[in-house]
Amino acid sequence: MANCKFTNGLTDVHGTLSKEVYYDKGVKHVMRVVATCRNGKQRVYLREDRQRSTPVSQSEMRARERFAKVAEQLKNLTEEQKQNYSREMRKAKCKFNGKTYKSLRGYIMARMHAELE
Repeated sequence: MANCKFTNGLTDVHGTLSKEVYYDKGVKHVMRVVATCRNGKQRVYLREDRQRSTPVSQSEMRARERFAKVAEQLKNLTEEQKQNYSREMRKAKCKFNGKTYKSLRGYIMARMHAELE
């Protein structure tokens, strides 16, 4: 990671600046130069993506399916249901199962996930 200052009035640069794809012994590697801006500070860093070396386990597949179900349920909530969750969240001081949630979406996802199990 590097701190950087862009000249010519460029500020808040985000995203991939360059991308290189190469193969080593049949394995695909992707090297990216990525820029981000947090707290007013511009950062540039290298990110290397590698192919997964292990197969997806059964428990991971179940977790992915549970997450997909909960995300679909959340997407189909009405405004009234969201307001009810919002009231419950404020009443519980943004906490559920000992964890504090910063967003209503995260709180609802945690509640629905717990109800599914």
